[in-house]
Amino acid sequence: MTPRAEVQHEIAGRIRFRVPEKRSDQGYFDWVAGAIREFPGVEAVQAKPLTGSILVLHRTESEKILQMAQAAELFHVAPPEPRVLPTATAHRLLDQVDARINTATRGGWDFDSVLMLACAVAGGLQVYRQNVWPAAASMFWYALTLAEKNGVRGRRA
Repeated sequence: MTPRAEVQHEIAGRIRFRVPEKRSDQGYFDWVAGAIREFPGVEAVQAKPLTGSILVLHRTESEKILQMAQAAELFHVAPPEPRVLPTATAHRLLDQVDARINTATRGGWDFDSVLMLACAVAGGLQVYRQNVWPAAASMFWYALTLAEKNGVRGRRA
């Protein structure tokens, strides 16, 4: 079965493929680079096994290169797999922490409440250490911002 390749970027006269499953396979990349060099319209090929990357400089249509590579069974081109952004992972983890705190306190606390308390305590610690500006002021500001965000000001239990 031919390995899966992704088009990483493409502009006129230049296309870069990535073949993740063959990363570090020197023999495979030497073979593919040699085969692509023989394609009509290809001017240069640079294969980097360490990164799993193949750069092709050409004076033809990129689509023709893709078709020839697939016909020669060098690789099959598939759309890139969707990337999970670090922020999405962080949001998911923080939502899980929030749910656990809420469950453990039977709805009495949430992540923002714990964070607000932590900022207030950190601000108090900075005052104790005589680091009032900017450290303590910043911690108290964060605590106040979180309190206002969650409607704590003026709320009675």
